Amino acid sequence: MSEVVLVELSALELAPENMREADPEALEALKRSIQAQGLLQNLVGYVDEEEGVVKVVAGGHRLRALRELGWAEKVPVRLVPREKAALLSLAENLERKALSPLEEAEAVARLLERHAKEEVAKELGRSPAWVEARAKVAKDLVPEAKEALGRGEIGFGLAALLAELPEEDQKALWQAHGKALTPEMVRAWRAREAVPLSRALPGVAEKYRERGGIIEEGLFEGGAFTDRRLFLEVQAEAARALA
Repeated sequence: MSEVVLVELSALELAPENMREADPEALEALKRSIQAQGLLQNLVGYVDEEEGVVKVVAGGHRLRALRELGWAEKVPVRLVPREKAALLSLAENLERKALSPLEEAEAVARLLERHAKEEVAKELGRSPAWVEARAKVAKDLVPEAKEALGRGEIGFGLAALLAELPEEDQKALWQAHGKALTPEMVRAWRAREAVPLSRALPGVAEKYRERGGIIEEGLFEGGAFTDRRLFLEVQAEAARALA
């Protein structure tokens, strides 16, 4: 169980898990709010026993505002286990819509290095598919498209569709269309490259999925392998095993 404690402002530090960059406009608005109404929401942090401080994982803007205001009172902080710090920081930022789609995807990918997909989904109040889509964008989206996503030139939906394609196909589509690329273009490409599930030898679908391949239900009746190269590789292995 977490508890709320009162901590001197001088004993609070921003935790490395706190992933939100400072927003000057939001900071000024928060300072005005604190001056008018006081601190309305607890900070969230964990005790760093080695440094003798409390590291703030949620409430970084509140901490910055209190410092700039020269806050003299003790600050209420809800203490949490350190291993939950990054999850809580991302959860708060998602609730506040404080991260860009690319920042969100990269944060989810970092969490999956230390936590299971199901745990991340539960803590964030999202579905496992939501978590998986963001991790795939962070991991597999080609750099050109990732930069465009970071600049807000393409949406997350398009980025997620594109990330499901092999790298060579992503690059070909991006070179041909760039920021003019649309979800419909990506779906058309996937349909052209897809292989009906009915063509697979026994056991191929399972091995294809194990290697990260995606089977989409809507392209053909019964589903389709969206990564033709991976399908052909696994299909050839299955054929050799049957020979």
